[in-house]
Amino acid sequence: MSKTIKLSLLFFLQCLGLHAQYEPNFDIAPCNPVPEFHTLHAEHVTGDVYALDEYLYDKNGKQVLTGLAGKVTEFCKYSKEEAKALRKYYCLRDEKDRLIERGSYDADGTLNATQYFYKNGLFIKQVSKWNTRNFEYDKKGRIILSTTIHPAKDDQPEVETYTKYTYQDIENGEIKVTMESKYYNGDITYNTYHYKNGLITYSERNKYTYEYKFDEKGNWVYNRFSPKEDRFSKKVRSIIYYSDFKKPSFHFAPDPRTEYTSLIYPYLNDKIFRAAQRTIIGKKNKAYEVFYFPLVNYYVVPDVNLLPTLDGRVTRAEAKAVYNTQMAYYRNISTNKFVVLDKGERMSDYSKFGKWEFLENGDPVITVNKIPTYILKDYYQAKDKELKPVLPYNGEPLKLASVVASTDSNQEKKAPTTTTLICKKGNCIDGYGIATKGTIEYEGEFKNGQPHGIIVATQENGNYYRGEYAYGKRNGSGTYYWKETDQYYIGSWKNNVQHGYGINKKGKKILNAGILDSNKFTLSLGTQYVNKKISGSCRGNCSNGFGGYRYRNGGQSVGFWKNSKLSNYSLTVFGNGDSYVGKYVNGLRSGFGEYFWKNGTSYTGNWLNNKEHGFGILIYSNGQQKVGYWENGNYIGTSKRS
Repeated sequence: MSKTIKLSLLFFLQCLGLHAQYEPNFDIAPCNPVPEFHTLHAEHVTGDVYALDEYLYDKNGKQVLTGLAGKVTEFCKYSKEEAKALRKYYCLRDEKDRLIERGSYDADGTLNATQYFYKNGLFIKQVSKWNTRNFEYDKKGRIILSTTIHPAKDDQPEVETYTKYTYQDIENGEIKVTMESKYYNGDITYNTYHYKNGLITYSERNKYTYEYKFDEKGNWVYNRFSPKEDRFSKKVRSIIYYSDFKKPSFHFAPDPRTEYTSLIYPYLNDKIFRAAQRTIIGKKNKAYEVFYFPLVNYYVVPDVNLLPTLDGRVTRAEAKAVYNTQMAYYRNISTNKFVVLDKGERMSDYSKFGKWEFLENGDPVITVNKIPTYILKDYYQAKDKELKPVLPYNGEPLKLASVVASTDSNQEKKAPTTTTLICKKGNCIDGYGIATKGTIEYEGEFKNGQPHGIIVATQENGNYYRGEYAYGKRNGSGTYYWKETDQYYIGSWKNNVQHGYGINKKGKKILNAGILDSNKFTLSLGTQYVNKKISGSCRGNCSNGFGGYRYRNGGQSVGFWKNSKLSNYSLTVFGNGDSYVGKYVNGLRSGFGEYFWKNGTSYTGNWLNNKEHGFGILIYSNGQQKVGYWENGNYIGTSKRS
């Protein structure tokens, strides 16, 4: 490609390709620059647009998602603090929802940010470490000068480049824009373009004529530009509207922009959708793809498995299944489990799922917070790995019988059975007792007939929880162990979900540590520890963060620190061989924790200032138990002192 053509294309993109967060009048100012993450207006598009190629818009016309390579990404998802911890991008906006800063952090904590400035509704400046761009406008709000200052680097001095714009009204309502541009190497070029209704129609320098085709909403979907009839370039874009979903028709075919790929894409009313969330279900020759349409919640499955799309080109495939729902599921019959897709992605945490109830037709109904919430449609009729919808429960009649789901609650249940709390020993109403409910045994404190206080909950599959309960739910501090994967969570809980400070551990390896909200880390504090950053006797951050410290006597602690003292949760091995897992306050064992003596004796319960204090269960190495209350390290009996 010649230099002239390259420069012409550059200016074409400069006038049409920058994105908007404010709305200049492109009819009279077709070359006005605009910052990233734009509204539909910047794309010369109007109407109820859902998707423009790989970009997705909400019903207010704001660009919110993008889909590339089968993965959908939310724009500006993270706060500045989260972006630093996760090494992701963040965005800051002003009161008019305009982008004013976007950036990310390097591994060493260096901030790379771009800032955007506005005046009188116009974009006037963009500043980054790479360059500074300034924009000047005439009284009509049209750009007349764009300057870019490139900072000095190495042996190169600071360089300023520019583009000057002049405007002339010509016949047929067109505007002629002439650009004088100075480049980094000092070259100056001149280019002139004609525009009408904000769209380029002619390039004087290259003698390019631009022709458009428009859809039923008046938006261009085809742009052809060339100096000759037999040699031309073109751009085709796919625009899907929310109104297209009123009478949707789906099929699958390759992307016409990529002639030699074997991938297929969903088409809605004969328009390609490039921003779908792709999920592969199954393996080898039985694998198939599921395509999810974000924001409108459609799952569409092609009537073809994955193998032909890998070994040969599929010209067209019809839709085998279409579900208008946010959630879907499939059964893994060999493991007696089910997998839920939520917004097109596999759900990794099922702890919010409660007991199963059943419709009169036998379909399971999953409860959340004791409320029937989700119906697994046609569950017992579904074939292995066949996608089915998860429907909302809307008050349909239920059978009386129900079954309690385990914490690994994507484990399917074969038949409904009635389960209640059955007391095996002690006082399971208001006191200490041992009770069973379904496959779970509870040992510890009870109140009003529910686990409440210090509880050891053990399941038949080997999973267990040791920690605090409140009114039948995990609330407070505690440790959960999954036997099948040898994983632990040590930390805070709220209504049965991980919430607050916590540590994820697999075997002897720390996987992550930080602050969680609804079972998901919102702030990771364990990065330095996981990456083995060493400073003296500390691995990680032993001042204010998460780290491991090795003491002179051979002991070590791994956990959270505040002002160089253990705080929140830690795993400590003492120099004498004893160990402790639990909560610290100001460097002292305080709150719930478990202490393991080298001789095999253990204590599970409450602590205060390094001493057993409150309810606890002491198990000697010979298996005998002492259950009750402690005060300042001394056992006082099975009742609290008044």
